[in-house]
Amino acid sequence: MGAGKSTVGALMAQALGRPYLDNDELLHQQTGRTAVELAAEGGNRLHEAESRQLRSLGALRRPFVAAVAASVADRPDDLQLLRSLGDSVYLRLRPETLARRVGVGQGRPWLGGDQLTVLTEMFSARDPVLVRVADVVIDCDELVPAAIVTRALDGLRA
Repeated sequence: MGAGKSTVGALMAQALGRPYLDNDELLHQQTGRTAVELAAEGGNRLHEAESRQLRSLGALRRPFVAAVAASVADRPDDLQLLRSLGDSVYLRLRPETLARRVGVGQGRPWLGGDQLTVLTEMFSARDPVLVRVADVVIDCDELVPAAIVTRALDGLRA
């Protein structure tokens, strides 16, 4: 949440001349609900929908650029599928930067109360996994989207 996946993904797709697929938009198309609405339905409802969304990408014609949910780091089967779909880029940001970006957390599931604590816990659990599986890891705290795209494309070409 707040890493810039949608912005950077769309710019990468444009630079590569490929279609862009946004997780939140596709979730809404498939379920008729937003991420916040799915999360409010309880438990792992949102993560289950995100997992189904990831699996549906495997059936699509390639190449494309897709922004996928960080919750894939919580599910080993999703991680394996992510690796099989193609190259992956992890937009890595410190929890403090993410907390600043998401503001009061409106429209962001699970960010009521102390957002920094929630984001720190998510980061602590997911960061080592995402660093291990990503083809390119970019520390994005001080970068603008265009610079992130340049680094991502350079990293993927290397």
